[in-house]
Amino acid sequence: MADNGGTVKTRKGPAYVARPATLPYTPKPTPVTQHTRPFFRDPAHTRPTRWGLYRQLLRAMGGAAALSAARTASAVSSASSLPPRTESFSDPAEPTPSLDATPSPLPHTHPTIPASRVICGSSYFAAFQGTEHVKARKMPPTQAYDGFAPLAPLSGPFPHLLSSLRARWRTARGWTSMRDTRAFLLAEESLLSSLSSADPILSKREDVLRASYDAFLALPPPPPPPRPLLTGGYLRPSKFSPPLPRMKPQPQHIGAMYARRQRKHEQRILRLREMVDQRNDISQEVRLWRDLGLEDEWSNPLGLPHGDDKSGASWTKPLEAHAKNIQRLMYAGVKRAQAVYSPEVIERVKDARRRREVWRRNKARKARGEEPVFPERSDGQEMVRAVKRAEREEWLAKKKSP
Repeated sequence: MADNGGTVKTRKGPAYVARPATLPYTPKPTPVTQHTRPFFRDPAHTRPTRWGLYRQLLRAMGGAAALSAARTASAVSSASSLPPRTESFSDPAEPTPSLDATPSPLPHTHPTIPASRVICGSSYFAAFQGTEHVKARKMPPTQAYDGFAPLAPLSGPFPHLLSSLRARWRTARGWTSMRDTRAFLLAEESLLSSLSSADPILSKREDVLRASYDAFLALPPPPPPPRPLLTGGYLRPSKFSPPLPRMKPQPQHIGAMYARRQRKHEQRILRLREMVDQRNDISQEVRLWRDLGLEDEWSNPLGLPHGDDKSGASWTKPLEAHAKNIQRLMYAGVKRAQAVYSPEVIERVKDARRRREVWRRNKARKARGEEPVFPERSDGQEMVRAVKRAEREEWLAKKKSP
């Protein structure tokens, strides 16, 4: 076989190949040595992430001042716990930073880091006291400063939302994936735009609600409901209401009682029909067991000897007990419909009729220009009127008192 191909012998016969069976060995080229960098120093990673968006979000929520104060307090407390191996110096040329200033990141090779330039997420810290700067030192991992004081109290218009933002920052600050970090920051940027656009809307809505509430408080109180008066008629008894005198306007609790009892009566009828169907089904099933000769402990739930329970009543006893209870309640409605008026109710109705007749007669006399005439009241009637008058005066006094 030639070097460029030819015929080779195989088990199935000669075969033609267009190239040699083995290729010459070619060594791989030596890979170029690349010096790896941390992800936070890689320009390809830091360019699309835009961690500065988080500072704008905190500033929009009104928590920049509170968080700056918390960072300074945490940095001071961390600096006081370190051994006294610090080199402090005064730099009068640099202006005094404000606590409301938003921190901005600096390279990790910077020799000193002021408190107004704390790098969020790094293990470096700096304490600011007046115009003195403390040289940055690396802290142990267990005491690494993350840019926020964990126990610092939060203030501002949205304290709960601000604490949620801090928790999300701690979760996402160590991500190295460009795609995930970018998606996280884009979501936070949408929250920033929503908060920025919602602040005036919320304030306007609060002003409108406050104005409407003030207008509601300025309204005069509604007049008291009219007092029910006896008309001199009777309210016939039924299954849903006892014998009562007719009043105008009718009290609300009487109509509610009538509607509730009527609704319960309909529910009881439906429940009775369901239990009758269930009892018939159980009886047919027990009859089928006996026809098939399957009488065992399952067909005799009360443990009776075979043959004692011929009708299957042991299975329907709970249903029958419940049905008797429903029938007892329905019979109470029948007794309510057959009730008669008590002598007290009849006397009140007659008294209301007499007062109504006197009112009509005096109305006609007043139309003719004559003086109204009232019948004399008995001692019992005067006593009842005095008691009612005292009760009403007491009720009015309690209502006026704060």
